[in-house]
Amino acid sequence: MGNGAGLLGRYLHDYPREWWAVDVDTPLTSLSPPAYLTRLPHASSNRSLPRHGRSVRSERSARSRAGLDRRTTYFGVQVFGTMVPAEKYYVGPARDDKDEFGFSALEVHIGFDENVLNNIAKAREHLVQLMQDAGHRGVIREIVHTLVPGTAKHYGGTARMHASPKFGVTDGFNRLHEIPNVLVVDASCFTTGAEKNPTLTVMALAARSADRLARDLRAM
Repeated sequence: MGNGAGLLGRYLHDYPREWWAVDVDTPLTSLSPPAYLTRLPHASSNRSLPRHGRSVRSERSARSRAGLDRRTTYFGVQVFGTMVPAEKYYVGPARDDKDEFGFSALEVHIGFDENVLNNIAKAREHLVQLMQDAGHRGVIREIVHTLVPGTAKHYGGTARMHASPKFGVTDGFNRLHEIPNVLVVDASCFTTGAEKNPTLTVMALAARSADRLARDLRAM
């Protein structure tokens, strides 16, 4: 349904995700909630940047929230990067496997290529440079590799939005091009990973689509 151009299920993407332990040469304030570093402007971005940082020592973090100890030389950083979606990454029904209800199970075909891994490495370098520019020497002393698709739980794509049915499954108001009274209002409409907070973006798109649907129905 709505798959005339063969795009349904294609362009699956997810955030590459990694944790870093960072030492700094002078104590800094441990923030609660944690600090957030946004992505660089698109023209100069390597499309990966630390998502946020916080103290990774639970006892220190607890003391910080209680106002007993707000400075530390040891921070944890979590990064959510961005992969460039490609048609070869997709989700579709399995030929032989069935789920618990007897329907075809889903086969997920996605991977992080060398460009994604290089961008994550560049993001580490960028964080260290940011700290140096701020007057602090930072060293990433531990990296927790979780660069496996699905770890971030932020899948997107598969019913991507585009003005043309040749390049997208849904239009600008999340309606299927071929069946305009059917809406797809989740992260599958994303053409690429949202810069931050994908759930809030999905909620905004859903509200926008519902408002347009209501206006269309009143005009009938």
